[in-house]
Amino acid sequence: MIQEKLLNKIFTYFILLLVILSALIFFIFARPSKLVRASYIKKGEKKEVSLDIVSKALFLEPFKFDVSMNSIKDEIEVQVVEKRPDSKSKEEKLEIKFKKSLKILKVIEDEKFFVAVDKNGSFEFSDIKTPLVVFLKAIDKKNVKVVVETDLADFMKDSQNKTNFFVLKATDFVNTKDIDTRDDLKLLASSKWFSKDELQKIYKTKNGLEPKERLEIDGKVVHLNSDDVLIYKDGIWQKPISLEDTQSYTIAKIKSIDSKILEIEAWDKNSNKYVFALPSVVKQGFSIRADQFVTAIRKRTITHFSCQIEKQRVILKEKDILIKKEGRWRLLKKDIDFDEIKNEELFYFDKVESKNNKNFFVGYLFNQMRTNYLKIETPILSSVSQRMNKKRAVR
Repeated sequence: MIQEKLLNKIFTYFILLLVILSALIFFIFARPSKLVRASYIKKGEKKEVSLDIVSKALFLEPFKFDVSMNSIKDEIEVQVVEKRPDSKSKEEKLEIKFKKSLKILKVIEDEKFFVAVDKNGSFEFSDIKTPLVVFLKAIDKKNVKVVVETDLADFMKDSQNKTNFFVLKATDFVNTKDIDTRDDLKLLASSKWFSKDELQKIYKTKNGLEPKERLEIDGKVVHLNSDDVLIYKDGIWQKPISLEDTQSYTIAKIKSIDSKILEIEAWDKNSNKYVFALPSVVKQGFSIRADQFVTAIRKRTITHFSCQIEKQRVILKEKDILIKKEGRWRLLKKDIDFDEIKNEELFYFDKVESKNNKNFFVGYLFNQMRTNYLKIETPILSSVSQRMNKKRAVR
C-alpha cells in the first residue's frame, strides 16, 4: 500500500513537471514583440558583441534564422517615384516608409538598405549593418516587389542566408511639410486658376493661337498647356527659355483638369514631389439681358456701324474690341497684351450675319476675367426702318 502511494506521488510530480516545462517552452518561443539579446562572433575577430533582435519579426535558434513576412509586410508602404518631366535618368526610383514613422527613404531599384527595430519593437531604417536586408523592384507603377534577406554572415558562424519576397500595392506619398517654409511652393499654393480665356477662344484662335489654361501667380498671368513646364527662377515662376537646362530649378506642370479643379504638380531639385489643387474661379454672370445691351444699330459706311451700348453712342467695325473703364466704353488698341487687362469688361464685335433676310449684329460681352461671355445678336435697322424712325422723331 505504501509503495503504491509513493508511485502515485512520483507520477503526479512527473506530470506537474511536464506541465511546467511545456509552459516555460511556450513562454520562451511564443512571447510577442519582446526584445531579446543574442551573442555572436564577428568573423576574423572572435570578439563577442550583442545584437538586438525583435522576436515578433526574427526567430533565433541555434541553426535557424527566419523572418516573419507578415510582420514586416503589414508595416511597409511603398511608391514608385514619378520622374521629373526633365529627368534624363533611366533608373527607377522608389520611396519606402514604415507606417509608424514619418521618415521616407529614397532608393533606386535593387539598392539594398538595412532595417532594425527601436526600443518599442517598431521597425526603422538603419545606417549600420543589421541582419535584415531589404531591396525593392518596380513591377509597374502600381505594384512593387519587396525582397527581404536575412544576412548573418557577419553575425553568426556557419549561417545561411535566406531570401523571401512579397508584392505591395504602391501608395502615394505627397509632401506637405515644406510648403509653408518655401517661397516657390507658397506661391504655387496661393495661385489662382482662371481657366482658358473665352475671348481668345473666339478672337485669337482665328489667328492660329490656341488658348491655354491661365494661372495667376503672384499677380502675373502665365499660360499653360498640359505639356508645358514652368520653372522657379530669380524669384518668379516663368516659362523656361528654349533649350534651357531646367534640372537645377524647381519645376511645375499641370497634372489634371476638370470643370472645377486644376491639379498642378511640382518637383524640387531633389525630385521631391508636391501636388496642389486649385479651384476654378467662380464664373461671374451678367446683370443685363442680351437683347438690351446693344441697340439702335445703323449702318454708317460699308464697314462701320453706329450703335448704342448702355446709352453710349459708339461707331464700330467688325473685329473691334471695346473696354469699359470708369463707366465708359472705349476702343481697345489691337496690339495690346490681353494679360495686362484685369478686372475690366470687354465687348467684341465679331461680324454681321444674315438670317431670314435680315442682318444681325453679332458680338460677345465678356466678364471681368473673361471666364464667361454673353452672346449678343441684335437686328440691324434697314434703310426703310431708319427713315421711318427719323419721321417719327420729327413729328
